Amino acid sequence: MKNATFLTMTLGALLAFQACTDSKNNNGRNTETDSTAYLEDISADEDTTQAGASTFFMKAADAGMAEVEFGKLAQQAAKNQDVRDFAAQMVKDHTKANSELKALATSKKVQLSPVISGVFQGQLTDLSSKTGVEFDKQYMDLMMVHHMDAIKLFEETSKNETDPEVKAFATKTLPVLKAHHEKAEPLVEKYKQHQTMGNTSRVNTSN
Repeated sequence: MKNATFLTMTLGALLAFQACTDSKNNNGRNTETDSTAYLEDISADEDTTQAGASTFFMKAADAGMAEVEFGKLAQQAAKNQDVRDFAAQMVKDHTKANSELKALATSKKVQLSPVISGVFQGQLTDLSSKTGVEFDKQYMDLMMVHHMDAIKLFEETSKNETDPEVKAFATKTLPVLKAHHEKAEPLVEKYKQHQTMGNTSRVNTSN
């Protein structure tokens, strides 16, 4: 009887010990699982952030390079001196911004295309076929559209980007883009009036 009681107590103790061990192991596995899930969430957030910054880099670089190419063409082909002066400023300002953007992209390990996209190349090819007042008007119209798109991109990045360096670049460059847009407006309006009147003599396009 004593032996039976002793065996029962021993078995009970072993079962209790095993249950305690299993509980600890389960808690360990749960902690490990939770940690893994947390790290995966962080990794996913980082991937999303990097993807957002990469998209900004690619779009901004494409637009910036395009402004330089369009500006160089306009410096040679534009008839109006104000348009040529505007083009010269585009080349100067966007070359500077492009250099800063490229350096920042390199530091973030983002590879940028060395050439402009097909959309911009198509616009550039079409513009190069124009001359005189027609060239000037089309160039300025494109500058308005390009800068409206760029301002939207940089505003969104300045507001929403989580990378402090990318955010700072967008915030710093945004006023320059807005200044370009404001400077383009009167020239665009000038050629719009010219087109409406249908009389080139009413618009001074020679100086």
